[in-house]
Amino acid sequence: MNKSVKGIFIIILSAIGGYLGAALLLKLTTVQYTSFPERLTVIVNDERTGKDVTLTFPIRSGFPADSLQETLKGKTFQGQSLVTRELLIHQIPSFLWWAILICLMCGFAGGAFPYLIFVTQDIKRRFELNRNEKRLSILFAIFIAGMLAIANNMLEGMWRPQDVVDSLKIMLESGYVLTLIVGCTALLFFPGFILVMHIIQAGNKIDSKTYDKAKALQAFKHLHGTLLTVLQVMAILVIFSVLTSTALGQTLRDMVVIEGYPVYPPEVSYVYGLFFTFFLCILYIPAHLWIKNRYHQYLHNEVNADAEKEEKSLFDETIVNQIKVALTVLSPLITSFLPEHFHF
Repeated sequence: MNKSVKGIFIIILSAIGGYLGAALLLKLTTVQYTSFPERLTVIVNDERTGKDVTLTFPIRSGFPADSLQETLKGKTFQGQSLVTRELLIHQIPSFLWWAILICLMCGFAGGAFPYLIFVTQDIKRRFELNRNEKRLSILFAIFIAGMLAIANNMLEGMWRPQDVVDSLKIMLESGYVLTLIVGCTALLFFPGFILVMHIIQAGNKIDSKTYDKAKALQAFKHLHGTLLTVLQVMAILVIFSVLTSTALGQTLRDMVVIEGYPVYPPEVSYVYGLFFTFFLCILYIPAHLWIKNRYHQYLHNEVNADAEKEEKSLFDETIVNQIKVALTVLSPLITSFLPEHFHF
């Protein structure tokens, strides 16, 4: 079998596997219904007095069936009765949106995983990266992943969705299911971080001593095109992350109503959009500028009178393409505002 065909086959199977794996996980852990306590008690420290303050918030079920049962008390029914154990989607339709978005996100991440590995291997082979350069790329990827994880968990003053699920026993059997989904998705995209560093290192390999003009132009085009592809793949993944986060918040708010204490404020989705936009910026912009600078240095060493023209040709810096790249980078932030205009 041709390598390209085999690679496409593997990508398709991985995407299907990611989708089915997420669907199976949700099927095994979904909670159809739960009753709620009457109130939520929040204990916080009063900075002025230095003493703990106890605040109480009434809890009301968001399941329409609970309100209906109250109106049916005392009534009797005659005749046969149908029985089913399926309730959640009929009561909280937004859960269906969240579940399908999770499956699609995991499917996309599953398909992206082998693709990113194939491209990473191609860059290593084409530019003959040595062992130390490979190790540096892995360390860079670990550093970026670690910093993103720390930054994402530094927000104080919010009842995390995992804790909401565990405390109220709603939606899923355990909040760790949410953590598992996020962790697996991030792990599947780990090769993308390595690939960005490989692209930067590969740019250092191109010089006038080992590459003639035609070969250098082809190499820089390949690196720049690969970098744009990685940006697009990352953008799609983080768009799914923002959409799933928004759908999760809507689902929790539909399930349980805590007066004076919104379970998942909509502003959190905007923050996620801004955070992921920052994430794309710190990965793409430095790498793009580095490749562009390396190409500029190469042309300068070649003393090429048409250097500026060739540089614009290589990086395709038309207004239209600059707008495309800007929209790609800003897509998480833009996406975070879109669900407000639709009904999950």
